[in-house]
Amino acid sequence: MKSTSLTLLAMMILFGCEKYNPAANTPECVADSIKDFSKDAWCEDIKIEEYLFQGGYVYCYDPGTCGNDMDTKVVDANCNVLGYLGGFSGNDIINGESFTSAQFIRTVWEQ
Repeated sequence: MKSTSLTLLAMMILFGCEKYNPAANTPECVADSIKDFSKDAWCEDIKIEEYLFQGGYVYCYDPGTCGNDMDTKVVDANCNVLGYLGGFSGNDIINGESFTSAQFIRTVWEQ
């Protein structure tokens, strides 16, 4: 009886938890958007990455690798959309500057 209860508890913990916990010091608006981003994503390997770009931190919502021509939304620390990378056109320009100059800081969340 005791082992059955422990097994049920372990299963509830493993399967009942949702993976929406971002890294420490992630802006609140980015953290709040994770649940919706993960629901709307098609791929399993989605993530949100932090970069230093044009003097501030920006967050890239990477839709994963399961589809062609999907774009990556780029937002600032207040969740203002700055633009989109990739997509059909292969865009790499945000606010008039190539995003190749951005410095990767960390992955703040991944599924």
